[in-house]
Amino acid sequence: MEFLRRYVRSEWFGALLIITGMIFAMVAFGQAKTQQYRETGITTTARVAGKHSRRTRQITSGGSNYNFNYSLELTFFTETGTEDSNALVQIGDLVLTEIEVAKSYWNSVQEDEQIEVVYLPDNPEEDVIPKARLKEQGIHPGVFFLLAAGCFLAGAIVMGTLQKTPAILQSI
Repeated sequence: MEFLRRYVRSEWFGALLIITGMIFAMVAFGQAKTQQYRETGITTTARVAGKHSRRTRQITSGGSNYNFNYSLELTFFTETGTEDSNALVQIGDLVLTEIEVAKSYWNSVQEDEQIEVVYLPDNPEEDVIPKARLKEQGIHPGVFFLLAAGCFLAGAIVMGTLQKTPAILQSI
């Protein structure tokens, strides 16, 4: 029991809790962006103009690692574009963009193929993802924000940055 008491009150354990809180916070921000695509994103059809795979090398103390990045060049029209009173037909602005995708998705599409994408109307050149990525149901970002806040608080208590230790920790 004494070992557990020293371990829980050690600075390493507090630092571990704070790092865990940072990880939960990063996941929460990623989930929040996906939630934004679900709520305000506009679905449209894009043409795959090109496929690229790039190999990058990361040098570490133990050697080097190679990573592959897979991307698709897409072209699509936004829902509404610049107003032109002389135009016969109103179409949106043409967007040319490149997005990174998973290898499995990259392998499943061909050049000149039509795919469904979701973009955010504020910045369609940068904020676009394949619609297939939204089919994955994730945990609501609020859950991860609460976990992050709890880890930050517990880490601060354990590291002794807060003056008063809760009674539940004193009983350990």
